[in-house]
Amino acid sequence: MAFAVHHERVPASGVEHCVAIQLVRDEAAWPPSRGRLVCHAVLARENVLRVMEVRQRADGACVLVQVGMHHLFGQVTGLHAVRTLASQIDGRDRLLISFRDAKVSLMEWDDVYHDPTAISLHTFERAPPLAQGLPPTFVPHTMVDQASRCAALLLPHDTLAIVPLVQDVTELGADDPKDIPLLEQVPYMPSFVLSFRDDIDEHIHNVRDCVFLPGFQNPTLAVLYESQLTWTGSLTQARRTMQVCFVTLDLTVTKYPVTVTSDALPYDALYLVACPESLGGVLVVTPSSLMHLDQTARMVGVSVNGWTDQTTPDIGLRRATELSADLDLQESVLVFTDAHRALLSLRSGRMYTVECAVEGRTVTRLVLGEVHVPERRGGAACMQMLSSSLVLCASMQDDTYLYVMEDQRAPQAPIVPAAPLGDDEELDLYGSADPTPPAPTQAVHLHVHDTLPTLAPLNDVAHGLACDAQGRTRPLMVGALQHGLVVLEPRLSCFKERTLVPARSVWIALRQALLFAQSDDDDKACAVYKLDTLSLVAEHPHDTLACGTVGDYAVRVTTQGIQVLDEHAQMVREISSPCHRATLTESYVVLVGQEASVWTIDGTCVVQVACQCADVTSDMLVCVLPDGRLALHSLPDGACTWQSQASLTTLPALLSEHTASEDLVVAHIKWCKLTDVPVLLVQYTQGLLAMYEIRDTMSLVLVDAYMLRAPSTALVPLSLFGRSCIGVAGPHSLVIVRDRKGPPLWLETSMPFSSMCDHASGFVGVHEGEASVWTVPPLEVDAPVPYQRWATRTYTHVAIHEETGCLVASSAQPTQFVLYSEEEEPVRDPALDPSPTYSERGALELFARIGEPPIHGHEFEPCETVTCIHMAPLDALDRRSGRRTFVTVGTVISHGEDRTAKGFMYVFDIVQVVSGALRLRLMCAEEMRAPVTTLHDLNGFLVACVGQKLLVRSWELGEWLVTVAFLDLGMYATSVQRVKNFLLVTDVQQGAYFCAFQEDPARLVLLGREYAPACLLQGAMLIDHKRLAMVTCDVGGCIRLLDYAPSNPTSLGGQRLLVRCEYHAPGDAVRALMLHGPRNANGERLTSEIVLAKSNGAIDVLVPVSAKIYPTLQLFQSQLVRTVPHMAGLHPRAFRTVAPLHTSRPLSKGILDGTLLHTAESLPRAKLLSLVRDLSPRSTGGIHADDLLRCLVHLQSHW
Repeated sequence: MAFAVHHERVPASGVEHCVAIQLVRDEAAWPPSRGRLVCHAVLARENVLRVMEVRQRADGACVLVQVGMHHLFGQVTGLHAVRTLASQIDGRDRLLISFRDAKVSLMEWDDVYHDPTAISLHTFERAPPLAQGLPPTFVPHTMVDQASRCAALLLPHDTLAIVPLVQDVTELGADDPKDIPLLEQVPYMPSFVLSFRDDIDEHIHNVRDCVFLPGFQNPTLAVLYESQLTWTGSLTQARRTMQVCFVTLDLTVTKYPVTVTSDALPYDALYLVACPESLGGVLVVTPSSLMHLDQTARMVGVSVNGWTDQTTPDIGLRRATELSADLDLQESVLVFTDAHRALLSLRSGRMYTVECAVEGRTVTRLVLGEVHVPERRGGAACMQMLSSSLVLCASMQDDTYLYVMEDQRAPQAPIVPAAPLGDDEELDLYGSADPTPPAPTQAVHLHVHDTLPTLAPLNDVAHGLACDAQGRTRPLMVGALQHGLVVLEPRLSCFKERTLVPARSVWIALRQALLFAQSDDDDKACAVYKLDTLSLVAEHPHDTLACGTVGDYAVRVTTQGIQVLDEHAQMVREISSPCHRATLTESYVVLVGQEASVWTIDGTCVVQVACQCADVTSDMLVCVLPDGRLALHSLPDGACTWQSQASLTTLPALLSEHTASEDLVVAHIKWCKLTDVPVLLVQYTQGLLAMYEIRDTMSLVLVDAYMLRAPSTALVPLSLFGRSCIGVAGPHSLVIVRDRKGPPLWLETSMPFSSMCDHASGFVGVHEGEASVWTVPPLEVDAPVPYQRWATRTYTHVAIHEETGCLVASSAQPTQFVLYSEEEEPVRDPALDPSPTYSERGALELFARIGEPPIHGHEFEPCETVTCIHMAPLDALDRRSGRRTFVTVGTVISHGEDRTAKGFMYVFDIVQVVSGALRLRLMCAEEMRAPVTTLHDLNGFLVACVGQKLLVRSWELGEWLVTVAFLDLGMYATSVQRVKNFLLVTDVQQGAYFCAFQEDPARLVLLGREYAPACLLQGAMLIDHKRLAMVTCDVGGCIRLLDYAPSNPTSLGGQRLLVRCEYHAPGDAVRALMLHGPRNANGERLTSEIVLAKSNGAIDVLVPVSAKIYPTLQLFQSQLVRTVPHMAGLHPRAFRTVAPLHTSRPLSKGILDGTLLHTAESLPRAKLLSLVRDLSPRSTGGIHADDLLRCLVHLQSHW
C-alpha cells in the first residue's frame, strides 16, 4: 500500500460565519496610515479563520484589511463576541468559537503577538447526548446572551450545553479582598448540560432553533420546537405543529421556568431572530411569512407570498401588498439595523427592509420595503452590523460585501382629492373623504465600499493544456463556479517577451536606461548595454556585486569598491573599499565586508557598523550584528535607534524576546513594504526564508516561513500585479506578493531564475545563462490563491480539449417547471402556482480562449442537464494514430418524482469551419434508459455508468456507440478512474468497486469491492512506483485509503478491499484528478498526485510518501501534536481521526497531515532541534533538522 501526505493547497472560500468584535482600541490600532479603526470582523468557513480590520480612510471610504489567517483543527459552526471580567478593565471583547465536534473555545487578543490566543476550551464530545457520536445531519448551534452572562451550545437529542460567564466577582463567592485580583482572571464557571425534556418542559422536543432575548434580568431563551412531527402526507391533519416558548435560565438556583408559550405556528418555521430590547420579543421566519411574538404571546405577522393561504389559512396574516412580487424566505438572513428596522436578504440576492410599526411597546404591523442595492448573484450566509451604518454581508455563493447604508427620502405620490359627498349631513356623519397625507418614507440604499472574493461553490475542475487570452497554450486548472468560470494558478507562469543578452546576473539602472550584465567568463567582465537597443556601450572589469541608481548616477559595486558611472556608462568616480556583499538605495550604498559601511556617491562614509549582512532604506540602515541580533541605525547620523533582544539565528517568534544563539546563519535580509506594512525577510544559509512583520511601532513578529529546496542568491524588489513584490532569485525562485485582503503568497515561478531585476513590462530574469524580459499573466492576488474569473452564468462541469486548447463547459439556466401527464398535457396551469417553480436547462458552451466569451454551443431539451463531460480519445479513421479526442457528454432528464428519469449520451467533435472558427459538431446522440452519471476512456473505448450498469462502449465508424462489455453496480455510480486496464468505480451507497477490463474477448471482471456500505463521492488511485492505493472520499469529508491485497486472508482472496486508513478533511469532493508526479533523473514519472476539488472552494492534494521515510515523519507528526500549542487549543489528531464504524479502533495511520508538518518551518530553532533530537535514537543514522525540512519541501505538491 502507498502512503500519502495531505496538503490543503487552497483553503475553503467564502464566509459562513462572521462577527463584529472590538479586539483593540482605536487609539492602539497600527499602522495609523490605514485610517480610523472601526472594529474587527472575524470571518470563518469550515476550518479557516480570518481576522479583518474595518478601517475608515480619510476620504470616508471603509475597507477591509486582513491581519491574520489560521487553518484550525476544527470546523467552525459559530462566532460570537462576549465580554468577561477582564473586559471591564481593558474595554475589549473576547471571541467565542464553537466547533462541529461539540467544542467551544474562548479566545482573547494578544498584544504581543497581535493574534488571538486561547483562554479556555470547553469540550462536550463525551457528554451523554454524544455517546453514539454526532448525527450526520446535525450541526451544533451556538448562541450567546446579549449581556454575556452565558453561552449555550445546542446538542443532539434536545439538549443544551451551558457555559456560564462571570460578570461580577461576587458571583464567585470572593470573601477575602486579596482573592479578587485572582478571581478576575477566571472568566467562567463550570459548564453543564441541560435536557429540554427532562430539566425544562416535557413538551419541548425536536428543537429547531434557539436565541437569547435581551433586556431580561436573567438569561432568557426563545426556543422554536415541534412538539408533533408532520410531513407532506399528513398536512391535512397537522399543519401548525411548531411552537415558541420563552425559558428563563436562573443559573444561581438552577431553575428554568417556561414563562411564555405561543400558539401553534406553521410547520415550516425556519428560524428565530431576537428583537432589540426596546422592541422586545422574537421574529419567527417561515418560507412564506414573518411573524412577531412578544412577551405576552401576542402574534403579529405579514404574508409575503400566496403559500400562506394554502398551508395555514387559519393563521390570519396580512398580505404584504406593498411588495411588487412574491418573496421566498427560504435560505434568507435577517438582522436588525436599529431599534425598529431589520434588513432581510434573500437567496436570490435581493434585499428588503422590515419595519416594525409600534404603538407604545406593542408591535402592531410589519411593513416590508425594497432596498436599493447593486445586483448580487447569490444570497447571504450571515449579515453583521459593524456600526450604525456599516453592514457586512457575507456569503458562500457570492462575494462578501461591505455596505454603507444610507437613508433617502422616497418621493411621495401626489394626493388626489376625492369627489365631494352629497350634502353637509353626510360630511358631518362620515367625515371628509380627502386622504390623510402619509408619513414620509425612507428609501434605503446600500453602497458597496469593499468586497472579498468568493471562489465557491466549486462544481467541477479540469486540468490540461488550454489557450489563454494571449494565445499561449499552457497547463491550467479551470474551475466551474456557481457564477462563472475561474482559473487557479498556485504557481506563477512566466512568459518570455524578448531575449536580451547572455549573462549570469543582471541589473537595470538610470530609470530603465542601462542594463548591466555580468558574464561567467574568466575575466569576469561586466558589460553595459542600452536597454532599448541592446547596444554595447562599455565594459568594466572585476566581478559585480550590485548595481543601481543613486541620485542621478548609475552605481556599480565590485569586490574592489564603488564605481560611479554617468548615463553613457563612463567612469565618473571610483571609491576603493573591498567588500563581498553590497546593497543600494536612492541615496546610499552599503558595503559589507568585515563590517558594514554606508557611502554616498561623493565618496563620504557616513556609518561603519560591524555586522554579518545589511540592507538600507532611504533613511535607515538595517543590519544583523555578529551575534545575530537585528539593529536599526538612522541615516545619515548613524545613531542606533533600535536593537532586538533575540538573535535571528534562533528563528524567534518575536524579536523582543531574549534568546541564545543557535546554529542558523543569516545569508540575506531585506527590509521592504508589502501593502502598507513594513516586513523583514530573512534568508538563512540552509534555505529557510522567514518573514517578520513590523507591528505596533517596533514589534517584529514571525508571520510565516518557507523552506527552499536550495538557498537563494538575492532578494530583489519587483513590481508585479500592480503591487510591490519581492523576487527570490536562485535555484528555487519565488515571487512574494501580498494584498490587504489576503495572506502573503509565496508563488513559485514556472522556471528558476539565477538573477532577477525589475522592468516596466514585468521583470528581467536570467534562465539557463540568458537574460530575458519576462511577463506574468494578469491574475488577481486578493485571495489565498492567484485567480482569474470570467463569465457570469452557472456552470456545472468543465473539460479541456488539449488538441485545440479549447475549453468546453456545461451551463445551467433556470426555466419554469411544468409537470406533464402521460398525454403530454400540463397537469396544472403554471400561472396558478403561488410561487413559480423552476428547473434547469443545460447547455454546452465552447470557449476558444480563457477569459473570452463562448464562440459556440449546443442547447439541450428542457429539464435536461449535464451530469458529466469527458474528453475521450476514441478510435478515428482520419488519424494516423488511429485515435482522436472527442467531447463525450452524459445528461439526465428529470420531470419530477412522478416520471422516470432517463438520460442521453452525446459525442461531439470540435471542428474548424471555412472561416477558421471552431465549432461543436454533434456526432452521435443516444437515448439511455437511465441517467448517464459518469464517463471515462479506456484504451480507445468509452466507459460509461448508466443507472446501475457499468458499460464499455466502442466508437464504430465514427457514427455510433456499441456496448462490448458491462458489469452490474450498486445504486448510483459517482466517479470512474482508470490506470492501465484497471477501473475504480465509486457508488453513492455500495462503496468502491475495483474492476479490470479484458479486450479479447471483451469483458469486465470484478476484482474486489468494499463490503461495508459507504456513500462515496469521488475516487482515484495513488501510485508510488510499484505501490498502489485506492483513495475514496465520502460525504462526511472522510478520505480512505483502500488496498487490494489478495494474499491477505481477511480480503477473501482479494474480493474484499481492505480499508487501511481513514482521514478527515472537511468538505464534499466534487472532482478527483490524477496528475503526474515529478520526473526522476531518467525523465520518468513513476508517481501520481491526486487533486481533490471540493464544493466549498477548497482544493486538497495527496502526495505519495516513500515507505522508508513515512515512519520517521509519522513519529515527528506525533511530536508536533504533543509539544506544539495549536490555535484555539484544538487537538490535530482528534480533528483528523474518523470515528470507526466497522473496526475496534480508528485507522489513523497512512496519511500524514501536511498542515501540521509544515508548522515545523516556523518553529524556533531550539524547539525544532529538541524534537529532532528525540527522533534520532529511534532512527537509523540519526536525523538532522535541515534534512527533515528539505524532506518536507520535496513532499510538496507539484501542481
